Amino acid sequence: MQEPARFERTYRMAKHLIDDYELKSIGTNAAFTVHIVAAQGFIQHQQKEKALEALEQYAETVCSIPFPFKLRGNRYFPDVEQWIEEIGMIGTNSPRDDESIKTSFLSLIKENPVFAVFREEKRYQKLVNDIQYKLGISQV
Repeated sequence: MQEPARFERTYRMAKHLIDDYELKSIGTNAAFTVHIVAAQGFIQHQQKEKALEALEQYAETVCSIPFPFKLRGNRYFPDVEQWIEEIGMIGTNSPRDDESIKTSFLSLIKENPVFAVFREEKRYQKLVNDIQYKLGISQV
């Protein structure tokens, strides 16, 4: 976080990994939390436009997650579900119910004090509304 150029490069590389390995389709936390962390870092670096872009990536990611929420395989990692079931440690299903997961996706941006700088911005408000609508979350 202390080196803005290195931070931005790291975020760019993480986005490439997510895209290249199709991690959004697997349902790993890394596929969406990387954008929240990036947005917070960009705010710290006084780069509000890039922070909003990272939040838009977050919204696009969480709105594309299929429910019921669980770890899934994809074209690159086709055996993820079978492997997780075989090791028997956690299973593919989430320990939380889908409504709690959806609400936490929204809360990560709506209730995060770091993003208070955006509360009055239409673009941010649209992100919050899109997540709420696309995930079918009643008023929070």
